[in-house]
Amino acid sequence: MVAQDQYVTSWGASIGLGQTFVWPSDAELGTVRVVSNADIVAAFALYQGVHTCDHAFGEFYSQSNVVLASDTLANVVLSTPQQLARGGTYTFCFFNQAPGGIALHYTVQTSYYAGGTFVSDGTVDPVGGGGDLQFELDDVPPPPPESPARIFMTSVTGTGDLSSWIDAHGLVGLAGADEVCRTRATVASIARAENYIALMSDSNNDAYCRMHGNTGRVYVNGCNAPALPTGAGPWYRMDGLAAMDVSQNSQLFPPNAGYVPRHILYDEFGTPFSADSFWESVAYSGTMPNGVLINPGEVCSDWTSSVGDDASLGTAFAGYGGIWYAGWSCNQSLRLICLEKGAHGGPLPRPKAHTARAAFVTSTTGSGDLSAWADANGATGADAGDNICRAHAARGGLPLAETFKAWLATSASFAQARFQFDGPWFRTDDVQVAGALQELVSGKPQAPIQMDEMGRPVLPLPVWTGTQGNSSLFNQTCSDWSDGTDSSFGFFGNSSVAFSPWSSSYFGDAIGCSYPMALYCFGDNDSIYLNGFQ
Repeated sequence: MVAQDQYVTSWGASIGLGQTFVWPSDAELGTVRVVSNADIVAAFALYQGVHTCDHAFGEFYSQSNVVLASDTLANVVLSTPQQLARGGTYTFCFFNQAPGGIALHYTVQTSYYAGGTFVSDGTVDPVGGGGDLQFELDDVPPPPPESPARIFMTSVTGTGDLSSWIDAHGLVGLAGADEVCRTRATVASIARAENYIALMSDSNNDAYCRMHGNTGRVYVNGCNAPALPTGAGPWYRMDGLAAMDVSQNSQLFPPNAGYVPRHILYDEFGTPFSADSFWESVAYSGTMPNGVLINPGEVCSDWTSSVGDDASLGTAFAGYGGIWYAGWSCNQSLRLICLEKGAHGGPLPRPKAHTARAAFVTSTTGSGDLSAWADANGATGADAGDNICRAHAARGGLPLAETFKAWLATSASFAQARFQFDGPWFRTDDVQVAGALQELVSGKPQAPIQMDEMGRPVLPLPVWTGTQGNSSLFNQTCSDWSDGTDSSFGFFGNSSVAFSPWSSSYFGDAIGCSYPMALYCFGDNDSIYLNGFQ
């Protein structure tokens, strides 16, 4: 018996007789290539699903589930992204036509990235009459650049008068804010510290322009450029995980909702802020989620004043670079959000979830009377919510769509009590939302849910939940999701944040049940991996 690690290589798996099943690192998503050495004469076939490779040579091409087949293994492209479904399971069989040749059986999973690592969970005996070797693709994204552009929140604080910050070194307004960011990046030994700026706007400069190294306003003078600049970013958190896509993809310019994989979470030293102490992770920003000045009256007199209640904020627990619709007074001791300006790579990959335990926000909205939604299918209350989730999951092509449930509390049931299985759950772009129910209940999701069933970012709109605090029981559930009028009220969450308001209202307020909102949906099943290996 040949040791299995002989057959495992990076980006593919050598099968011992000279052929190699390769997923090239430079291939398009979903492309599979087979390479053979000149000494081997073999035929191959690629079948959809799990398949037993026990056919005679002439029977290889006559099976109903054949995707592609050939009588040679010489540099043949088996599939294009359109022909090979990402996330699908296929069986690759080849038949060695040399004397004493055998047919071997391989099961492979398609790639979400242009490459991956194959891990063997079986062995092959190339002499003793055949064998069975299965591969599971390790679905991890390509690593970030060696020195990626970072986004972080400062460990130091100060008022809305930026010149009063020690690290501003006497500079005023946005110049002082940028100096604070450069100083913090330098102290933390972050590469290219001199390029760091504050994610802030003032009456003359939008943050969107500034992140490209420009001055000016997007809608006033196009950032003082011949054409509106694009391409800044992408940005990574201090733990190395992607936080914001390139500027044109990450900023919220409706109908583009903006792709923001994760919230900021960390300071410049890689120390995470605590969701239990939210107000310790708030920053001055003056900026809307599209990177544009929110209001000239909400920037502390262009960041020169510590007087008045006129500062709009950001937080380490919100998407869109931490931009948050909230305000506070300019005399508060708050932080700054810092990022490296300029372009530092292409758009971030957006894979599909590798598991049936997906979580998403519905792409459609409706009132608190869930039976009135088109996908309720005759059900009422929370059961109607489950039907809505299952219909959306099916339209999104998510596996085990029939197991999805809505995250809804009723007057008699906690939201979490409706689920049989615990986590983990992943968004439809494969970003982990939570490792367990307790993370959701305690208001500590690992990322804003912020993606719909189709793998598209959603606008930061409210979501019906009926929960408050630790998903506690209250009567603000639109009469247990049966009333779509404003005579009833319902609690709601916000899909763009990763602390307790993801599921519960910011300030304990409920809203009339006629208001159109989305639902959160979670796969309630025991299938962790789509390839069947648990």
